[in-house]
Amino acid sequence: MPSYSKEIQLRKYNIKELGKTEAVQQENELQKQCEELLKRLDVPYIRIPETITRLASYNSPIPIGIKRIISEYFKGLPDLIIFRKDNNSYNTALFVELKSKKGKLSNAQLDWSERLNVHVCYSFEAFVDLLNQFILSDGNDK
Repeated sequence: MPSYSKEIQLRKYNIKELGKTEAVQQENELQKQCEELLKRLDVPYIRIPETITRLASYNSPIPIGIKRIISEYFKGLPDLIIFRKDNNSYNTALFVELKSKKGKLSNAQLDWSERLNVHVCYSFEAFVDLLNQFILSDGNDK
């Protein structure tokens, strides 16, 4: 890991490097861009693949008990869960839902949003701003 801070990495990061600079129309393209940025900055994150939640919806050979678990615990989870260790050595998480400009939250996503502080980003630029704030926060914010 280079000695300069992630703040500098974010400020020097060229959004055009990832391709499209105009508004991304598809959520999957926006997600690819955001994940590529997280990987390049070596920021730890988790993404629950959409295919897992789709398994609970389709006629698949998966046992009904597994489908019930998937539906109950994974449906509507935020797209990205991003981590950082703050100054007090506590792990802090940022919950991010990515949507296209016209995207709307599903009922399951709204349910999770009521339980967690989920940030909804409608553009790559909004995600970069949110990530910059998150990385720069020292964990002592109230």
